[in-house]
Order: sequence, then C-alpha cells, then structure tokens
Amino acid sequence: DHSLSFDQLRWYSDVVMRYNPGSYVNIDYDASSQQFCRFFVSFAACISGFNACRPLLFLDGTFLIEKYKGQLLAATAKDGNNG
Repeated sequence: DHSLSFDQLRWYSDVVMRYNPGSYVNIDYDASSQQFCRFFVSFAACISGFNACRPLLFLDGTFLIEKYKGQLLAATAKDGNNG
C-alpha cells in the first residue's frame, strides 16, 4: 500500500531525528498531486565526518545527442577550508 509506505517514511524520519540529533532528513513530495518525489537522509556522523574533509570534488555529466553521441563528464575541485 503506497499510503502505508509514505507513513513509514515519516515514521523513519521522526526516529532518525529523535535518536540521531544533528542529522538532516528531507521528504520531498508534490503537494498538488500528492505524489512522492524523493527522500534524503544525512546522519549526524556523516555530516561531522564530511566537515573534516578538505577537498571538495564536484562531478557533473550530460548526454550528447545528434552528431556527438555519448556522455560529457566534468569534474571541478575546490578546497573546502578556504571559504
């Protein structure tokens, strides 16, 4: 049952926030159609561990069509401790 599954996501979100203070949980849904879009969880331990990392690496990609078939991937780096 889809409505039961969505209620379980809300329950899980509440439990994460209660037992893992400092965590981040986001349930995204379309209010007009009442359809589920995505569920994101970042536990407090992962957040604090990531804060200790210096370099940040951003990855992006897109599909190429027509003449240049394939994928285009891009990587950009930034030192996370310099603002």
